[in-house]
Amino acid sequence: MSESSLPVGFGQRPKASPPARGWTIILGVVLLVAAVVVGREAWVVGADEGAASWLQPFIDVMSSPEIHGWMLVAGGAAILIGLILLWAACAPRKRTHVRIGSEDASMWLRAVDIARVASATARRVPGTTAARSRARISKDQARITVTATGDADDAQLKERVTEAVTAALAAITPAPDITVVLEDEQEEIANV
Repeated sequence: MSESSLPVGFGQRPKASPPARGWTIILGVVLLVAAVVVGREAWVVGADEGAASWLQPFIDVMSSPEIHGWMLVAGGAAILIGLILLWAACAPRKRTHVRIGSEDASMWLRAVDIARVASATARRVPGTTAARSRARISKDQARITVTATGDADDAQLKERVTEAVTAALAAITPAPDITVVLEDEQEEIANV
């Protein structure tokens, strides 16, 4: 690989979908309903078949000079919806990935990927019969809890699992906080 084809910088950190995503779907549905109503009104006016207008009573009320109580409530609700949409557009997105240290490429792992690597690594440790993991990503740190099932009499099992998982996840930047919990094989069988 030539030196000129190597990446210059790292890509942006992947993040969760913004809160505005859900609101834009709701707003899209509302606008589709409004388009249907306006299309019907255009048909009523253009067809001249004597059908009753849905918008004319609203237009009559809004064009009168008096202010009704529901108008103030509707105005307050519109302001509240506007503030919610403004917050949704500006709210920070949740961090969902941690970086794998690499000089050549921008690589990222999700919490579920980290947990899968930790579980698979713990299962390969001699003396371990089963393993499951849970990973959480917050700010710039990953926390991993590995629950391994094995012989409770083996004093070195926890240390071997910790070393193996730490070595498997050594490329994560910064290094994850790993906690290993051992369960006795007999307890696991009894809980089936």
